[in-house]
Amino acid sequence: MADKPISMNNTSNQPVHPDYGIDFPKELRRNGLYGLGGIVMGLCLELLASGGSLGVLLGTISLISGIVLVITVSLSYLASKKGKLGMRDQILAQVPWRGNEQVLDIGCGRGLMLIGAAKHLKTGMAFGVDIWLADSQWHNAIEATLSNATLEGVSDRVKVRQADARDLPFDNNTFDVVLSSWAIHTLIDPEERTQALKEIARVLKPGGRVILVDFDFVKEYVRFFEEKNWTGVKQSGANRMFVTPTYTLSAMKNENG
Repeated sequence: MADKPISMNNTSNQPVHPDYGIDFPKELRRNGLYGLGGIVMGLCLELLASGGSLGVLLGTISLISGIVLVITVSLSYLASKKGKLGMRDQILAQVPWRGNEQVLDIGCGRGLMLIGAAKHLKTGMAFGVDIWLADSQWHNAIEATLSNATLEGVSDRVKVRQADARDLPFDNNTFDVVLSSWAIHTLIDPEERTQALKEIARVLKPGGRVILVDFDFVKEYVRFFEEKNWTGVKQSGANRMFVTPTYTLSAMKNENG
């Protein structure tokens, strides 16, 4: 288990502030380039139209489309840098923390939810699992997660390891709280998503709480836990911080599992 904190030396090139990464970097880069290209093409068409209505129309469409894309990318960038921190705090405030919980964050990435949960703990422990895909976050790596935990002063309450959401390396009924943010939707096959949900149900203690944050398939998650007769199954309204709507599901495991 990779649970040893990274040593930080501020006299070197090590970061001095936690960095929870830019989410979906490939999409942002691609859309940003398309947007800038659309603006340039639109301006060129407008200049070369020579009074032709078709050229002006095409130029206007290209210009507006490019501007919309650039604005969308800018909003998503701001959400990655600042907005998701506030959203995290609001989500974690739903949990009536005692301080001794065992917490699991599935798809923890650079530690946004994991470290946020650890800040609520005194004697408890927050475990993070991920496979740290580069497509999910800019410079996504286990070292970045541990570095952020050290910078946030919670390295003694955080452990991380590489693991698959469909096959969690933990015993049944281990955790008081299971979290996952913007992760399970990456499992394209419905059966694989169901397997991840089954693993959550397996490792969560009776009376424990699950909170899932995601773009897609949230109604599918709701249906899964309702069919298990879990308590307080609830889906939030849409949060458009990343422009694409984000939803939060919360539920509590009943005594019968």
